[in-house]
Amino acid sequence: MSASDYDAWLPKLIAITEAAGDEIMEIYRDESRFEVEHKADDSPSPPRIEPLTPLSAQAYKS
Repeated sequence: MSASDYDAWLPKLIAITEAAGDEIMEIYRDESRFEVEHKADDSPSPPRIEPLTPLSAQAYKS
């Protein structure tokens, strides 16, 4: 790619990343979408993730 190719793509790329960031932040602003649990020291707990079982792991192989 030439420098002029990058010059043409850069403003579009910046606009796309800014729009994506805005959409991501919209999710975090809507507290009804997720729940944060706090530990005794008031620090957040990691999210709960269901472990893979042999049957659920097979779904990822297809």
